[in-house]
Amino acid sequence: MPNAMQKLTPKQKAFVIEYLVDLNATQAAIRAGYKESRAKETGYRLVTKGHIAAAIQAGMDERSKRTEITQNYVLSTIKETVERCRQVQQVFDKSGAMVMVETLAGELAPAFVFDAKNVLKGCELLGKHLEMFTGKGKDDDETPQPTKVEIIVTDARKPSQ
Repeated sequence: MPNAMQKLTPKQKAFVIEYLVDLNATQAAIRAGYKESRAKETGYRLVTKGHIAAAIQAGMDERSKRTEITQNYVLSTIKETVERCRQVQQVFDKSGAMVMVETLAGELAPAFVFDAKNVLKGCELLGKHLEMFTGKGKDDDETPQPTKVEIIVTDARKPSQ
């Protein structure tokens, strides 16, 4: 980053350093000493200036190398987390007893759940990476297979009829 920072004024250098803290251009402009009333516009202007953008990118590249956090690391971590959240877990009540549900055949069976909220959040992040929601997404060769899931929840403490 030293070479990229040489062309910057002291205030611009401060902005780059502050921007790398949280990637918030408005707050970086304020912390670097620019007027708070114009911080949003100033921050936008600074991050889009070629030599400042180059200094920011150099700082991000240096940080990635130093921390060993790359796009591949982030994507693989999201993928691993999604896979873990997709695993089913048996449901227990407050007393530690198994929660039972009634099946379509009218029999009682142990209840299982998975972390749908975090599966969807992970898939959302991966989808954004693939630009799936912008109309610019890359098509897969695979045709998704439909999945039918039916969940029936009953109170296991009441006898089934």
